[in-house]
Amino acid sequence: MFRFNRGQAKQLAEFTSNLCLFFFATALAPLFAEVDKFNNVVITLGLIDGIICLIMSLSFLKGGK
Repeated sequence: MFRFNRGQAKQLAEFTSNLCLFFFATALAPLFAEVDKFNNVVITLGLIDGIICLIMSLSFLKGGK
């Protein structure tokens, strides 16, 4: 497994946290916009991807030396 130094781990954690925000925003945007029909699959997958990115971000922050 790769070992990142503290700076690299921090950058990678920031990148994955930005991905988390992106997935949450794209999943929840239809709830606040006027749309004819919600796509529950897209909302569910966006939330799941956001949670996965959040967990990855926190693990990168914990793993940097």
